[in-house]
Amino acid sequence: MESRGTYRGLKQIRLIWKILYLVPWTKFKKCYYAWMSFIVGINTFLTLTIILDIVFCGGIKCVLKHMTYYLAFLSKVVQYLLMLLARKKLLQLDNLFQILDEHVVLPEDQAVAKKAIETSHRICKYFTIACIFCIYCKIVGFVFTLGQVTISPVWSPFEEYIVVEFLYDSMIPHLMLLQTVANDMYPPTCFLLLNAYLKILSQQLLRIGNEDREHPIHSNIPTLVECHVTILKIYKILDETVPKMFFVELLIASILLCISITSIISESMEPSDIMFTVVLTLSLLFQILPICVLAHQFQSFSEELTDAAYATNWPGQDRAFRRAILLIMQRAQNCNPIVVCGIVPINLPTFLSIVQYAYSFSAVYSMMN
Repeated sequence: MESRGTYRGLKQIRLIWKILYLVPWTKFKKCYYAWMSFIVGINTFLTLTIILDIVFCGGIKCVLKHMTYYLAFLSKVVQYLLMLLARKKLLQLDNLFQILDEHVVLPEDQAVAKKAIETSHRICKYFTIACIFCIYCKIVGFVFTLGQVTISPVWSPFEEYIVVEFLYDSMIPHLMLLQTVANDMYPPTCFLLLNAYLKILSQQLLRIGNEDREHPIHSNIPTLVECHVTILKIYKILDETVPKMFFVELLIASILLCISITSIISESMEPSDIMFTVVLTLSLLFQILPICVLAHQFQSFSEELTDAAYATNWPGQDRAFRRAILLIMQRAQNCNPIVVCGIVPINLPTFLSIVQYAYSFSAVYSMMN
């Protein structure tokens, strides 16, 4: 099942994790530590240049003008550091998903898993394309204006050398792109796979319920309980790792949405800047939407799992069968949504509230001007 399961579902994210040294290299260990030093050094240097740029920017207006870049870069650096701290837990996900893969045998179950994998690939691909388009809007603007439109307004030590500055300013956004995909795409990917396995588990329970009462198949029940426990272990890891990173993402994305929508409405910008801001706005929405929808969907699938467990004709079965079904129902009903900072749940209403507040802020700002 590995060829159609976890490996394919997570391989894009794991590849980027390897590039960013979040996953240990099995080969070239000396190069691994050298590359690790380079990545950490670039993130540290970028943070220092942003701080220096804010200090010597020349006024509050200059800081506000470049606030989009400051917040975007700093948020990705912070999220990357949080992923570094949580990588031991994240590396457990692959093994847990492989345990679930072993029990996906029937064609109808494999079809559900395959659909989830393909959807995760599409989400990751479209998000990456949007980010790349965002970067190359600035690069094209830099090339056609011979450096008058900067790729990044953050201070660079190579301002006197246009070619070196171009290479440096091009490298930083590409590194931020990798960190953005690594940070923002692993929760939706994991939730897609989790939701698929919950659906598969519901299908397996319904098949037991449709069996002849006189000849029930009890041998699958311990396996189904084990699968549900594994699903909850994965969910617990996400509950321990996602809120910290999503708090940074939620806070910064909300501010950037307000700034970018207001900029599109009220400011006169270069064509490359307009395209960059529009694509940035769409990318910010796409950062938050998948995880909110899929985390919300996880709760719905948990309720469906409870209904499927109840439909197994469990009251008339033996004690071991009834106990197993009751355990599944109890755990499914007690699965609480992931909450950021104990206040904001990760679900669809949260996303709609963010969009509403961002639009309201930009509308009020445009009316005042």
